[in-house]
Amino acid sequence: MLISGLPEGSGTPSVIAGMLEEAIYDEFKNTDNKYKNKIRSRVANLRDKKNPELRENVLLGNITPERLAKMQPEVTKMLGLAAFSLFFYIIR
Repeated sequence: MLISGLPEGSGTPSVIAGMLEEAIYDEFKNTDNKYKNKIRSRVANLRDKKNPELRENVLLGNITPERLAKMQPEVTKMLGLAAFSLFFYIIR
């Protein structure tokens, strides 16, 4: 089944979300405030309209849920900015 708006070859968002949650749980071994804040942070990063490259890379498997779980929030933002900068460099 092709989900409208997803890149060709992408993973199922619900499966990826489950894998991300499991990876974050493995890091904290409980669901305290640190765990909840990390979940909220990753959801915000993935929903960020200024960073579609991160979302696409996660859906395509270029960034695994396990890797995303371990990334610092600044890195997830920089991934989007780096791709954006590269795009403008190429089209000049």
